[in-house]
Amino acid sequence: MEKDIFKIIEKRKSSDILIALYPNKEFSGTDLRELAKANSTIFQVRLSDLIKENLISEKRDRHLNNRRYISLTEKGKVIAKILIELKDALLLEEPT
Repeated sequence: MEKDIFKIIEKRKSSDILIALYPNKEFSGTDLRELAKANSTIFQVRLSDLIKENLISEKRDRHLNNRRYISLTEKGKVIAKILIELKDALLLEEPT
């Protein structure tokens, strides 16, 4: 299972989606896709992958035309936090 998570996180736009949702954000599918700057096909595939690995969850609002809202699961929050910390560490400039 852990190997599958690494494979998914390595795929284009997966980490962008997780980071955009951290720590407790919830976006509509359309807003999240725009924020992640992903085309529709890639976005739908990544959402499916992330849901399958229980990193994000999806709920629908029946009162708003079945609008979809996406948020991190607890597991997703842990992974997103690590990704942010890794990104920050990589951005640090080391003196040479």
